[in-house]
Amino acid sequence: MIVIIQGSTGTIDVVTSIDGTATDLADVTAKIYASDKTTTEGTFTVSDTELSKIDTGTYQLIVDTSSSGLDLGTGRYYIELSGTYNTKTYLDRAAFEVRFV
Repeated sequence: MIVIIQGSTGTIDVVTSIDGTATDLADVTAKIYASDKTTTEGTFTVSDTELSKIDTGTYQLIVDTSSSGLDLGTGRYYIELSGTYNTKTYLDRAAFEVRFV
């Protein structure tokens, strides 16, 4: 699991693959959810500086735990990356933790 220290910045890479092959998606969006899995803490698109495509099918989200509007406290969060490929929607999720040191 990815751990980010509270008040600092971390990166989370998400690889999207279809049938075992890394695949680029269209209309990519990343959302950060709180541990209750219902509260959206932040939403990002590839046009935002926090989310970028770094390789085929690989997207990187820069998480600044103290940024205005995000301000993540200690706890477990989930990133959900979604997009479309051949008119179908694909989702990938990963957990990360913010810890106080």
